[in-house]
Amino acid sequence: MDFLYKPEEFLKIFAEWRIVHFFMGEVTRNEGELHNGLSHVIQFVGQKTDGQ
Repeated sequence: MDFLYKPEEFLKIFAEWRIVHFFMGEVTRNEGELHNGLSHVIQFVGQKTDGQ
């Protein structure tokens, strides 16, 4: 399966940040008539450290 982004890219790009939340998996989306169903996602929340 091809993703738009690879999880490793997030971890490499934001290596200096504190990772608050990171999830890669499947979720069910219900975002309108034509945009719903099972989706593969990467969720990322990061916080800059004081040195950034």
